[in-house]
Amino acid sequence: MNNKQIIKDFFNSSFYKNSSDLEKYLHPEVEFFWNSTIGFLHLDFDKFKSKVKEMGKSYNNLVCEFTHLIAENNQVSARFTYFADIIENPGTEIPLAHFMVMAEIKEEKIHKMYIISQLDDDSPENMTSFFSKNE
Repeated sequence: MNNKQIIKDFFNSSFYKNSSDLEKYLHPEVEFFWNSTIGFLHLDFDKFKSKVKEMGKSYNNLVCEFTHLIAENNQVSARFTYFADIIENPGTEIPLAHFMVMAEIKEEKIHKMYIISQLDDDSPENMTSFFSKNE
């Protein structure tokens, strides 16, 4: 599997509900360096697993829509938006957050990931910047 496909498959998986997906895509020594709206997080495999397990309780489903996915050697950069089918309003997908990710792949698994995330800003100008350029 090529490195772009690893990243695409990971973010499209149900890793937030299914820990076997974490083991499938994440290197045992994975590190996350995440700048989020709540501050900086440095997470290893177990801390990330715990965090996404809690997050997953709020969603029936997450849909990842990529606008950019670029790979060079063992590094992949991605820009995407997650849309959530939230428990409080089943069947309705809402934009959740926008992400910029740089990942390093080792042994066909994600070894390091640098993440910047921002809660959804649903202004028309912002949302159109996230429409896929590949459609």
